[in-house]
Amino acid sequence: MADAPDLGSGISRCGGSSPPFRTNLNLYLFEDELETKVNVLSDHEHELSVVLDYEEILPEIEEAYKKETRDIAIPGFRKGKAPRHLIKKYYGDLIEERASEDIAKQKFYVLIEEQEKKPISVPSMTDLKFEAGKSLEFAVKYEIMPEWDVTGYLDLHIEKPLVNVTEEVVDEELFNMLKSQATWADYDVIDDKYTRVTVDLQKLDSGGNIVVGEKYENISFDFTDQSLNIKIYEGAEGKKVAETFRFHFTSIHQHDDHTHEVDVHNEALIKKIEKITLPEINEDLAKKLSRDKASSETELKDLIRNELTAFYERQSSETFENNLITKILDNNKDFIVPEGFVEKLALEFTEKEIEESKKYKVNIDRKRIEEMSKGRAQVSGKIEIILLSIAKKEHISVTESEVDEFLSKEAESTGISLDKLKNYYKMNDLRETLLRDKVFKFLKEKNQQVIINK
Repeated sequence: MADAPDLGSGISRCGGSSPPFRTNLNLYLFEDELETKVNVLSDHEHELSVVLDYEEILPEIEEAYKKETRDIAIPGFRKGKAPRHLIKKYYGDLIEERASEDIAKQKFYVLIEEQEKKPISVPSMTDLKFEAGKSLEFAVKYEIMPEWDVTGYLDLHIEKPLVNVTEEVVDEELFNMLKSQATWADYDVIDDKYTRVTVDLQKLDSGGNIVVGEKYENISFDFTDQSLNIKIYEGAEGKKVAETFRFHFTSIHQHDDHTHEVDVHNEALIKKIEKITLPEINEDLAKKLSRDKASSETELKDLIRNELTAFYERQSSETFENNLITKILDNNKDFIVPEGFVEKLALEFTEKEIEESKKYKVNIDRKRIEEMSKGRAQVSGKIEIILLSIAKKEHISVTESEVDEFLSKEAESTGISLDKLKNYYKMNDLRETLLRDKVFKFLKEKNQQVIINK
């Protein structure tokens, strides 16, 4: 009996001595002396048990001897030059037992490809028994994607927000574009929102008293910024340099698990006032701002309108999809997402966040990200099961021609060769992505959009 530690390469070892094989079998495969059994443990967990004749694993055993012999030194022989019979005499049991672990791991991944249900998380070795010269037996437990009799996904009425791009919205966006080319000049009074101020800011308590140690110098308030709290401008309007103004508003602070309100009280001493002057829109400026897509103010505004319309339509479609899948999840609550699958997704989300933080040189709390990823993984796992269950129920699939068509379009648009694209994409992942897209398309066609004007 091999003690069999963690086998690595994606298979973990369940501890203790080897348990007997399960007897709830749904599939037997025999190939020469190879015996393979798939034990159905639950709707989302299978176990593959395998019996291999010693003769079947001899090529792998021979490779193990060649590999191990290079590092073995026996008195009277140079390192790696001892004859095979001595190697086998002194180290044969250890070499073959160690090799049996690798062989079991390799055979599992070869044999599992023959099964319709593939692992969705890290498999675990539950049994490993090797008898030199006789046989190798092993069992691997793995999670599969469960099938759910999904209901409540057709003929739903789902809200879809619709944002109308008005002339006011277009003008605001045009102003923001021109602002990047604008000039600022000293001014004497805050008489409209086309000004900005530099102030020294003193924090006050709710009674209007100075909070010691809470003074901040040379703070800028740009009143052309739509996101600036209106209370600041209302307090400053009509004021001149060297004058003071006070403002108060309530700020909402959003945290992971709650929100809370903070009252903000400040007094500002005005040190500088500036007025903005926007540039005149001529052909050169229109081309510069549009990257040569427009050559006049009219064309520039048309471009802005079209791009904003496309942006809000994408945003609206995403909101509709989110509302749709949320409703379907609400209609299908009572199913279990395999624990290992959730852990796998959570780890992927965590590692992605860590990589993003490194890219932008942002320090993040890994434990906090891990906790956030667990909830996200639970929801993502449910969505995955729902979509695949709908695909099976509605006979939705992805053909090889559809995969080829997608890759051909990608190659044409990117200029990257098909071979490189195939290497870039993990083909199973690509098929799953295309399948999800087809299911979403089906759902959008089979459910009604309720347009909500914003």
